[in-house]
Amino acid sequence: MAGSVFNVASLRSEIDVGPSAYFPSSFARQSGVAGSTAAQSFQWRDAMASIGEHEEWQVTGTEDLNHTLRTVRHLRAKSMGRIVHSLKRAQHVYVAFVMDTTGSMGEHLDMVKAQIAAIATALELVGLELLVGFVGYKDHGDADSIQVLPFTSNVGKFQRFVEAIDANGGDDAPEDVLGGLWAAATQLPWEPECTNVLFHIGDAPPHGTTYWTGYDNFPSGHPLDQSPGAIFGQLLALNVAYYFGKLTTWTDMMVQVFRRHAAITVFDVGDSIDLYGSVITATQESVVYHQQRVLGSVGSGQTFDLRVPTWSGIKRRQAELARYRCNPATLSAEDVTAPMTMLIRKSTVRIAPLPFARGCERSAFYAQEMVSDPNAPSKCSWQRMVAKRFLRNESKSANGVEGRYLKAMEGQAMAAALAQNFNKLMATGPLAAVSLSFLEASVAKLADGDEFVAMERFLPSFERFSNNVDWVSPREATDPCVQYAVAFTHWTWVATKGYLMVVDLQGHRANNDTMVLTDPAIHCTDMVRFAGGTNLGARGMDEFFATHTCNHFCDGFQSLMAGQSTTRKRSM
Repeated sequence: MAGSVFNVASLRSEIDVGPSAYFPSSFARQSGVAGSTAAQSFQWRDAMASIGEHEEWQVTGTEDLNHTLRTVRHLRAKSMGRIVHSLKRAQHVYVAFVMDTTGSMGEHLDMVKAQIAAIATALELVGLELLVGFVGYKDHGDADSIQVLPFTSNVGKFQRFVEAIDANGGDDAPEDVLGGLWAAATQLPWEPECTNVLFHIGDAPPHGTTYWTGYDNFPSGHPLDQSPGAIFGQLLALNVAYYFGKLTTWTDMMVQVFRRHAAITVFDVGDSIDLYGSVITATQESVVYHQQRVLGSVGSGQTFDLRVPTWSGIKRRQAELARYRCNPATLSAEDVTAPMTMLIRKSTVRIAPLPFARGCERSAFYAQEMVSDPNAPSKCSWQRMVAKRFLRNESKSANGVEGRYLKAMEGQAMAAALAQNFNKLMATGPLAAVSLSFLEASVAKLADGDEFVAMERFLPSFERFSNNVDWVSPREATDPCVQYAVAFTHWTWVATKGYLMVVDLQGHRANNDTMVLTDPAIHCTDMVRFAGGTNLGARGMDEFFATHTCNHFCDGFQSLMAGQSTTRKRSM
């Protein structure tokens, strides 16, 4: 196969194109190394990907391969201390609800009060420490037009404050939106090093024809109004991410004006706001945004739609899908970089126009793929999928955007092969049966444009078992699945003799003893290998072991690995 792995004339079903397709042939030409081996081409790809993700390094990649590798490894290792500290601070989350408290908003105030406890619990289960505040605004001239509750970790105190607010006031359609936002920007004690979320819920715009063309008591704006430039400038200085829960089209002009001053995210939720889902998504997206600032990969504001689309109105698109398959039998502590087999097929897909979630590097979209019934090949049906796009597609790597998607898919294939070996080992022991696996991830090239997306099966529920620093689910003490997942992370370090560690375990708990995971991170002592921002190298491994206490699954795999030393030596 010349050039891209996607240059396939016709495919009726998935075919195995062998290890020769592990790298596009262009890698060898672009590596600058005469007679480049696959391994050298692979190293060149990862080095160029790292350079593309860190423009501040000012590394051109025009030097020879060995010099470039040394430079990239040094720069990545040098930044690890700062990155780990900042990622930990990102887990401390300050969430302020800024709400219109006039008469039309009564049911939404009740919803905030009713759902805040569940929101706090859900965020705790994914490793976040929550402090919550509130700013209510009415209109100019109303009693108690601005009401502020400073940040607190006491959910009951927050509920009592909101319950005491009377949803009344207002005259014309616009409200003192700018006054409420200015109070949030200047009266709340934000922590710039932490994750800061301002979740604004309202059904009316500010005063002034800039925001509203209907009846307005202050068509030129109110004399006390702050400009959006001043408001968002203050929020930006405090590292506060702004999110808007849209209830009506009356606020559309406001959103357009605000977007001239900041990259904001809108939850288009219709008439009744799904507060729980929207706030959870906004908070996790803001944590991701904070991490991206640390890792140098900040994306622009997005509009989210949490609803599954009406698929009949979504365009069908032809696609070629490629995935890696790593044979677990080829992996050993001496060689965990063995080439993988690539499989390719053609298919038909549909992808929602707006994302429903965002991760550290990619946005997630509802999707479907047309699949044949294995018992009746002539019959087809739509399978639920998730499509993932990188937040930024710029790349200086030799193989461009395509290679970035292939590289991410390869990490998940590696984790899948390691998981198979771990399950096989543990099945030989006396412990209760628990298993974990990773979804098959494919890279799709869409035929109607030069566009790539990652695709994998949709998971009906989602749970995080660990992150890529030092957090593990608080259920670890009593939950066999969490214990097994943590033991798997420990085992990957032992099985590869300290070369790599699979972390950030998240996905679907199929039942009490089965996990189907996706999007792992891999720490690797080679800072060019798995060179995405989530690879924290030996420092990331140290962070895991600093808080890890071996459980009975850890003891079990160590006793089963007869003759292999499992005493950990701290990296220097």
